[in-house]
Amino acid sequence: MNVVLIHGYSAKADDLRQGLGKHLLAANSRKGAKGLPNLKLWYADYNSLDNQACLEDMAEGMHLELKQQGLLNGGPRSLSFVVHSTGGLVVRQWLKQYAWAGSLDLCRSIVFLAPANFGSPLAHKANSVLGRIAKGNRSAQDFLEVGERIVKSLELGSPKQWELAHFDLFDHKGTIYHPDGIHAYVITGTKPYGGLRSLINEEGTDGTIVVSGAGLNSRKYVLDFVHASSRELTADWLQTGALPSTPFATHGACDHGTVLDNADVISLVLDSLRRQTPAEYQAAHAAYDTFSTSFPTTEDVYQQFHVCMTDDRNMAVHDFHMQFNVWHRSHITVEKKHGWYFAKKKVSQDEEERRRSDDLNEMLRSECHPHSDAPHHRRFLVNQSKLKKIVKKKRDDDYVVSINILAYSGDSEIGYNTSEFNDLMIYDPKDPGAISLFYPNTTTLIDIRVDRHSRLVTVRQ
Repeated sequence: MNVVLIHGYSAKADDLRQGLGKHLLAANSRKGAKGLPNLKLWYADYNSLDNQACLEDMAEGMHLELKQQGLLNGGPRSLSFVVHSTGGLVVRQWLKQYAWAGSLDLCRSIVFLAPANFGSPLAHKANSVLGRIAKGNRSAQDFLEVGERIVKSLELGSPKQWELAHFDLFDHKGTIYHPDGIHAYVITGTKPYGGLRSLINEEGTDGTIVVSGAGLNSRKYVLDFVHASSRELTADWLQTGALPSTPFATHGACDHGTVLDNADVISLVLDSLRRQTPAEYQAAHAAYDTFSTSFPTTEDVYQQFHVCMTDDRNMAVHDFHMQFNVWHRSHITVEKKHGWYFAKKKVSQDEEERRRSDDLNEMLRSECHPHSDAPHHRRFLVNQSKLKKIVKKKRDDDYVVSINILAYSGDSEIGYNTSEFNDLMIYDPKDPGAISLFYPNTTTLIDIRVDRHSRLVTVRQ
């Protein structure tokens, strides 16, 4: 069995050879172990610190190397991968870039370890002076290079992450990860760094990647306001041929680095690689749930949102704002308009509602990250425990949440039509049929499309 190991940002293949690879081989050959026959490990090496290099370069280089080593000749489902951190983006880019060459048929399994599938909050720090000193290339030729283009792909809210998700998760035919296709597994630690490295910890991370951004069980919510005054508003979950449902496990005692050395994680990796049939893959969900329960986390659970706003001409809307309102159920009526439901207030918000609304908006503002090159893409982070406290009153779910979306052009003669869609209902815990945007340990994509209008031209007789 051929398995390719791919390292993460600023690491080297030898790091995996001396660590994860050695652990996998030892565990596989241990007496009494249900080992993989003829397990052969390969190590992909790439320079993530080259400022000119991008994920497309890494995918091309890896494809050429796989071809040279004869690893593309094994037939359907003959090649598997174990990837760490940025290695997750590298293998997903390879799958996309070389789908024409049969990558989707060739690949059997991918085990993602602490993958940066939906970014890292440390990425935007890498380009700083301190980041260059800490992570920068030490070679004379490329001194203090940090891999600027790779870092942009790793940044929270990256368009590259959006692009890859629309290939392997939300293609119109459905996800490529399913029992009869590629078997994808995700394992991540939830423990932040300790000691001096704790200075770089950010909310909801394993020290480096966002835990809720590691998994691939994402969903996409579409808010299509384009010409909505003349038709029904589209405000619903994207439906495709098959939505992603991949085994996801967490280990409460592991951080971003130690997840590679943990004996229980190593055993789960080998168990995942052993699973060959659709039935075995489906059964992995229960095994992964049991694993997470066996190694619980004491950290709060989060959900990440990747929001993208464009107009009816598919142009980026760089300046937009989402405002959330928390209402007591008795203070509103629910009104159906444009095919969806809105909170229509009976009275103005009282002090308690304003406080809860302020708490929710402050939580979102404090963890909002517009992408540095594409601010129409931005990331929000929701602490699920705090959210429950905001929308609950004692033991009863008396509060609902609505959203207002505001967009600005910076020009008094150009604007966007969003006001008539204020107070769109997004959370009603007492209505089992209501749409809820909130799901723990996931990244939810929200695609907002709005009408652009202008008063730049007049025609007079």
